[in-house]
Order: sequence, then structure tokens, then C-alpha cells
Amino acid sequence: MDSARIVVVGRGLLDEPAVRGVLGETRDVHVLSDTDDRAGGGVRDSILALRPDLIVLGVDEAGVSHLAGQDVAQACAALRGHDSLGSVPILVVVPEDNADSNESASARDPADWLEHGASDVIPASVDPRVLRARIELLLELRMLRNEVAHVVGIERRLGVASRRVFDSVLRRESGRLRRTDGQLGLLFIDIDFFKAYLKRHGGAAAEDCFQRIALCVVEHLRRPSDLAARMSAERLACLLPETDLRGVRAVGETMREAVSALRIPHGESVVAEHMTVSIGAASRRCSGPEVEAWLVSEARDRARRARRLGCNCVVSGDGAAPILPGLGDLIGGWTRSGVNLDPDKMVSRTRSI
Repeated sequence: MDSARIVVVGRGLLDEPAVRGVLGETRDVHVLSDTDDRAGGGVRDSILALRPDLIVLGVDEAGVSHLAGQDVAQACAALRGHDSLGSVPILVVVPEDNADSNESASARDPADWLEHGASDVIPASVDPRVLRARIELLLELRMLRNEVAHVVGIERRLGVASRRVFDSVLRRESGRLRRTDGQLGLLFIDIDFFKAYLKRHGGAAAEDCFQRIALCVVEHLRRPSDLAARMSAERLACLLPETDLRGVRAVGETMREAVSALRIPHGESVVAEHMTVSIGAASRRCSGPEVEAWLVSEARDRARRARRLGCNCVVSGDGAAPILPGLGDLIGGWTRSGVNLDPDKMVSRTRSI
């Protein structure tokens, strides 16, 4: 994060060679003190306006911060109390030795500062290499928090759960249905030739495509207990409690048709000119052993078989005869011969294998 913005609270900090040497390199550094009143509300409002990636907070010999004369614990708690600063790391820089101060021990206790929101505490005379490493670590943590917040925000907006939430709900539902010998259904939905789309159009376009497909899938969930989750960059899963295999297969086919109807252009696909999905459907009564592992394994394997059969289809594994067996090999041969096929126009795509 070479362009990271660092706000230094306390002008005297830059008098320290270590601090000045590290912060004065290529960073976007802003220095504030109690005399600043840029936004009409003092230093804190100035910090909010600057939207920093890291706050470096100076402390005097008495353990008092340079933020409105508050002790460090109060200053850190006040900064953490703002929504826009809650995830911003705070590095507290202390004089080399403040043990002779007459202030109370709690006002000068680094452990108390950390409990109230400080991310790290370091002496002003620290080796510049150590200070640089600490700052880089805090900035990296800030970046990772931003990325996690972005992903969580996307998931909430789409109505799509994370893998961790999926695993938790799967365990909960299988336990609940075990008591009634109920059935639990699962769909694994793989976006066909998604890696080729990503390579051709880039990460932003690929993520936008995934979000459109995810929204489409969520819109076709039938009951409040149904759950959609993102399992990987190109795979969704749908958990369908109290749904037998026939019902799971029907939901999967509805979703397959809906995704195809989006007509998202996909020039790298060998089965259609638009985005399609391959779906594995599984369902099982929850009275037996290892229900969760079996469902995940079967849904994953059936999604793979759907891709081998030519993509853009639903494989349910209920023992019925397949429709046009060997279509995957046939499509592969036609594709290698340069024939452009759209399977949607050729055959009903739901398969039971």
C-alpha cells in the first residue's frame, strides 16, 4: 500500500529520527496537532475528513495523547467509536521512558491502551527497520479488513451466504431433520467455462457476471429456509431443507433455464453463445450416517458429470436412463470440427443419471 494515507497526531513525532525516516519516504502523510481546526471540530474531525489508512498517535511523558489532551485509552476509544474509523489501525508512539511520571499507572499502561483500541505500541526511538515492519503489517491488516468487508457487503446485498455460513447451516439443518427423518436437498451450480471468461474479460467483469447469476439463483429459491452460498469463484450451492430428489432436480432445472435466459454473452463457451450452468442435484434422508459429507460429495460429483456430458444441464443421479447418453463426446467432436452449437435449441436439458 505505497499510496496509503497516514495521519500523524502530534507534530513533535517527526522530530524523532526513526519516525521521520520511515514516514517521510513515499507515504501520503498528514501531521495534525491540537492547534489544528480544519473542519471546525478540532483534530478528530480533521482525521475523519482525511479518511486515513493508519493513525499514528503521539503520547507525551505523562501518558497523555496529543488528541485533545485525552489519555491514550480515552483517545483510542473515541476514535474507535466512529464508524468510518472503526477498522483503521492505531499505532501509539511513546517516549523512550515515562516511568518517572507522576500520572497514575493506568494512564500509562500499554495493556490498557490495547484493550481500548490501540493496535500496537512502540517507542519513538525504535530501530527504523522495526518501525517500518510494524507499519507495513498494520497497513496490510487494514487492506485485508477492507477486502473482507467488501466481500461480506456483496454477499449481504446478493442474499448469498459465505462458505462458513453454509457449513454451519448444513450441520444445523441435518441435525434438525435427523429428528424427523426428513430429507435434505443440495444443488451445486458451476458456471460453465468461467475461467475462460475471466481470462478474456478480467476480474471486474467476471465478478459482475457472477453477481448477476447469483441474484438469479437467489430469486428462484422457493422457501425462507432455502439457502444460497458462494463456494468458490465459479460455484454456488443451494441448500433445500425438506426437499426430495425430484423437487431438488426441479429447482435446479428452473435455475438452469433462468440463468440461460439472462443471455450474458460468453464468446469463450463451446456450448452456447451466452453464460450457462452445470448443476449437480442430491437429496437424502438425514437419519443415516455422515449425511453432510455424502450430500456435498454427491452434489459435487454430479456437477462434474454434468460438465462432462456437455454442460448446461442438471444431473440428479436417481437411476433413470439418461437423455441422449454420450452427448458430451458428440458436442466435443462437433466443436473441434468448428460447428457452433447452442444445446438449448437441441434438447431438453434435464438429465437423470
